[in-house]
Amino acid sequence: LYRALAAARPDAFTPDLAMSLSVLGDQLEANGRLPDAVVADHASVTALRPYFLARPGVFGRPMNTYLRDYLRRAQEAGIAVDDALLMPIIEAFRAMKAGE
Repeated sequence: LYRALAAARPDAFTPDLAMSLSVLGDQLEANGRLPDAVVADHASVTALRPYFLARPGVFGRPMNTYLRDYLRRAQEAGIAVDDALLMPIIEAFRAMKAGE
């Protein structure tokens, strides 16, 4: 549902899509499907990234959660993380921390 809504109105629904993908990752992990959970987590971080980079104060908390889950599950599954996806996010978190 959120995929269709986000396609029609990305600014309104993409953050909700990211949340749904994160929950999907939780459910996939709970059902023993860790590699599939990593795919869902990657999609969640990817979906939220432009919103987080534009407004880190608003989207910092959910991005932190989605990122933490992605990194943990990828490590547990032995799957390499997407460094190109992560580097701008990590830099933004560092800038946020430096600005505190």
